[in-house]
Amino acid sequence: MGKIILWFFLIKKTEMIRTININRNLIKFGVPLVLLGTLILLMKSSFLNGNDTLSFAITTDLLLTVPLVYFLLIRKSKIPNTTVIPVMIIGLIIGSYFLPPESQTYLSIFKTWALPIIEISILTFVIKIARFYTGLL
Repeated sequence: MGKIILWFFLIKKTEMIRTININRNLIKFGVPLVLLGTLILLMKSSFLNGNDTLSFAITTDLLLTVPLVYFLLIRKSKIPNTTVIPVMIIGLIIGSYFLPPESQTYLSIFKTWALPIIEISILTFVIKIARFYTGLL
């Protein structure tokens, strides 16, 4: 009887290992895409009308939460960490396109203050890399 239970457990464990063995890149890119899709559906719903707290939460999710989740998914892989910035820019574009103009208060604050800082940081990074490779340290 004990051998049958052990054999059944081993079969179930191997089946579980096969089902968990999902393509990791699908997870790394699929989870942020699902989050962005869910936020688009939420922006298109009638819940957003006149709700300033919800527009702040959606903007925060688009610009901070989705890039953070993406970073946590790719941090131990060969995907460069600098790919978090395009994910943030995609969130900015989605917010600009799908959020109603009256709900884009926090998005415009981000465009005014944070986006120039990010652009200057990217420019500084590119200049440092160019100097390093050309030997102009």
